Amino acid sequence: MAKILLVIDAVFVRVKIVNILQTARHEVIESVDCTNVFKWGISEQIDVIMLDFMMPVADGCTALRDLKIHEDTLDISVIISSSLSSNADLIKIIRCASLSDSANAA
Repeated sequence: MAKILLVIDAVFVRVKIVNILQTARHEVIESVDCTNVFKWGISEQIDVIMLDFMMPVADGCTALRDLKIHEDTLDISVIISSSLSSNADLIKIIRCASLSDSANAA
């Protein structure tokens, strides 16, 4: 059983995923934006973060970078979800993830 932070602004999608995860006996914390991802990653001892890439206020890329440059949240697994589907959008997501990996190597 994992403690999962689900960061998705689309209500319908978030509710469906929460139901699936809770049925599988995972503990789920929900958020509609990225503003508290870093804080909850530390204070709630999160195992996995499922992060929507396109979010209001702070985007998923910024949240991912913040998580991966701090020692306290570096080892939290992050799953990025997105409705983006163009090649350019997918490349942007891959670059964001690789930038966060580069920050760890420095």
